[in-house]
Amino acid sequence: ILRGEELEKKGFDRRIADQMGMLATVQNALFLEQTLKQKSVEARVYKERLSKELELASSIQKQILPKAMPKIPGLEVAAGVIPATEVGGDVFDFFSPDGENFFGYVGDVTGHGVPAGLVGAVANALFHSYSSLKNPTEILVATNKLLKLKTTTTMFVTLALWHWNSKTEDFTHVSAGHEVSLKFNAATVKTDELEKGGIALGMLPDIRPLLKPQTLKLTKGDCIILYSDGVPECWRNEKEQYGMVEFKRVVTQSCDLPTAESIKIALLADVKQWSKGYEQKDDITVMVVKRI
Repeated sequence: ILRGEELEKKGFDRRIADQMGMLATVQNALFLEQTLKQKSVEARVYKERLSKELELASSIQKQILPKAMPKIPGLEVAAGVIPATEVGGDVFDFFSPDGENFFGYVGDVTGHGVPAGLVGAVANALFHSYSSLKNPTEILVATNKLLKLKTTTTMFVTLALWHWNSKTEDFTHVSAGHEVSLKFNAATVKTDELEKGGIALGMLPDIRPLLKPQTLKLTKGDCIILYSDGVPECWRNEKEQYGMVEFKRVVTQSCDLPTAESIKIALLADVKQWSKGYEQKDDITVMVVKRI
């Protein structure tokens, strides 16, 4: 009898232990489910916040870009950018301190995203602030000094800047380590490269010795093309890039179009059509300056 009671007790204890084990398993599963739900909520909140921040940064960056092309005596200008991400690294703008001296630039900030957008906004503000210097070299030197002090060692800006004096009709171009700008000669129907050189803004305390300003006399129909590296480095697949040979060919074919705007549209459209919808890895920016 005692043996039977002992067996019954052991069976009862085993059932209790099994039920306790099952209860613990259920509790652990519920705890895990609650934890996963909490993490999911946190991840969703973070994603929504990041998305809103990117949307705001993108909106601010778009506000910085000119809403309309300026009216410049003797010139017609047009510019556009196709960003690769919500907040890109490419920047461009036009500014004039006095209605006689006019400036325009295309720049490319290291990387993408919010940090690049912030540096681009700072650089843009500095160009406007220093426009009273009325000299492209001096503007770049002054902007570089402040960017070097206020940005990290990994953030810098390559840039091509031009200056047009509407009285003397002199056109000056200077590069700060940017892609070589192009000049379409209407008389010879030929596209040449302008002076390259310089170094990106924010890398050295003083860039003056490295800058090589080039002054040109433009005749009617001549065009200056500024662009970012997203143009020649546009990919069609994992092996083929657009390249400078193709770009210069399209520039030569397009610069006989009647307006700077139509030339800009043709250049941007050709790059995008050439890529055949392949993933865009970098911002694509083009600026056209046409002598009229």
